[in-house]
Amino acid sequence: MIDISFSLKTGSTFLTNPTPQDIFQAVENLTPGSSATDYFILQKHGAAFEGPKMSFLQTCLQNGPYNWGMAIVEYRDGKQARQYRAHTDTGQALIDLFLSYLNNDDAWLKMVLWRDATFRFPDLYPFHPETEFAKGFFPEGEWDKLMQEKKQHENSFFESLGD
Repeated sequence: MIDISFSLKTGSTFLTNPTPQDIFQAVENLTPGSSATDYFILQKHGAAFEGPKMSFLQTCLQNGPYNWGMAIVEYRDGKQARQYRAHTDTGQALIDLFLSYLNNDDAWLKMVLWRDATFRFPDLYPFHPETEFAKGFFPEGEWDKLMQEKKQHENSFFESLGD
């Protein structure tokens, strides 16, 4: 069994072994534009999550005219050296997401639509080939389709040289 503990950082406050009540309080205190309360991070700790294997779930509020009341949520999967991003409603949806992560179950993975944002974080670059980051700029499956078409085109070209 993996030994896991959590910490919660919100502004200048750092809590070890946060409770569900701490999560409720952190969500309730989210305030856009305030550097002390506009985000919080719930991080896993233990031998399996140290250094580049760091894993966390973090959020901040969006305060633009078209996305007021929405939160950006990101999680780092240290085992795969990937970071993902999603958007969700604030309030109960955000609380449920963080409580599921705190309970160390996998339900939070299905609560929002996660998009790979690994290419935005230079500290993760050494863990992935460049072509993998190129895939992040294309819709799901489109990169592989283009590479297949490129290969077919190259094969046709070289076969035509043999004629």
